[in-house]
Amino acid sequence: MKKISQNPAGFTLVELMVTTFVLATALVGIISLYIHCTLLAELSRQKTVAMSIAQGKLEEIRNNTYADIVENFASECACNDAADNDADGATDSPVDTGCNSASLGEDTREDIECADGVDNDLNSLTDFPADPGCSSATDDDEGYLPSVTYGACTGTFTVDKLNGGEGTVNIDASNPEIVEAQVIVSWEDRRGRAQSVTLTGVRSER
Repeated sequence: MKKISQNPAGFTLVELMVTTFVLATALVGIISLYIHCTLLAELSRQKTVAMSIAQGKLEEIRNNTYADIVENFASECACNDAADNDADGATDSPVDTGCNSASLGEDTREDIECADGVDNDLNSLTDFPADPGCSSATDDDEGYLPSVTYGACTGTFTVDKLNGGEGTVNIDASNPEIVEAQVIVSWEDRRGRAQSVTLTGVRSER
């Protein structure tokens, strides 16, 4: 009588477990890589949007007059921030005589050259309106060089396209002829990490 040899086909339980483990590990790696690439692509898109927003805000500033820049893009300046920025014991306009308006900075020289009866810039012309270096009788500088040392103004704006992001505008509005502006657009990415883009520019009438 012949003996029938048995050679069972298929995998053993151990082989199935090892195969499942290898496949699961590979799948987890592929999924993690996909998620990482997706997040990077989204962050890149968000940065592009943020750069576009910041550039647009800078263009708005460049295309505005000095008065409009201070009024529209700055909500807080050294002369209206309730702080004694130049440490002279006087705070803000009109108490601090170094402030020629609430929208500018505190001047450590504490003088209003365009109404002091002195030819401060030695051009043989004195005060407003005789001296063309004076924009008004409250202008603190007869010349064209800025005298305000604490001229930084700040303002904020809402960024709707970046999930509740916020924009900040920092302006050195101490000199009507040259306005330096910095625009910061900040937001949180999907992982809750703080992200930001910063652009700077200058508006000059010279």
